[in-house]
Amino acid sequence: MSKFLDMIIKEKSLEDKMNSIISKVSGQKVIIYGAGLGFTNLNKKFNLAKKLDIVAISDKKFETQKTNIYSGIKAIEPNDIKNTEFDYILITLERAKPIIGFLTKNLEVDSNKIISIFEEEFKDEFVSYNYLEEFNFKKHLEKLNKKLKGKSVVLYGAGVFLEAINKYYDLSKLNIIGISDKRFDEHGENETFLGYKVYSIEEIKNLNPDYILVATKFYIPIIEDLYFNKFVNTKITIKPLVKKTFLTLLKEIWG
Repeated sequence: MSKFLDMIIKEKSLEDKMNSIISKVSGQKVIIYGAGLGFTNLNKKFNLAKKLDIVAISDKKFETQKTNIYSGIKAIEPNDIKNTEFDYILITLERAKPIIGFLTKNLEVDSNKIISIFEEEFKDEFVSYNYLEEFNFKKHLEKLNKKLKGKSVVLYGAGVFLEAINKYYDLSKLNIIGISDKRFDEHGENETFLGYKVYSIEEIKNLNPDYILVATKFYIPIIEDLYFNKFVNTKITIKPLVKKTFLTLLKEIWG
């Protein structure tokens, strides 16, 4: 199970959501889609097998791992869903969108009959969280908070990666005076992103921050451009927000 699922399963908000789902599908025929640790842990915590009328569990792995029973439940291949009577399909996989697409387009399942337990608020949310946990970002952020105490910071890179950082980690101890991105070359006077005022790259020079922290997953070319082209004659320090291992950087550079 990924670190994201491990974290989500422990949260109180999931308990509220699961109670609502269980109430909604109670007494209805349910197919579980996803025979992995997500289902195993949900079943253990919420006792799904006893609370729900689960008629089958489906997973792509059953196409090659032939089995009739999984965790005491009838196991079927995804294409066999169309031959099974059900009222709802409950998706217990971390990434539900591809499965929803398969069910609605290939099997012509009514989208109103599909319930996804783990839903992303924005693109690549789960992937970004797992990536940040892989590099122990929380610990690195604690070090940054101490090192940059009293220093002004502009974050560069207003994308989904920063959205994930902002959602799951506390950036409040950094003295963030704004966020910049090339898409803010033209922006509204009071425009904000994640609650921070936005600036074009040119406006950063007038702000004259102590640090620019690049908040993107792949940051080497961006740092090189900012350092050698945009801020070459300034005293602004440019660093990545997320610290990665040297080996990881080499792999990213050389593919």
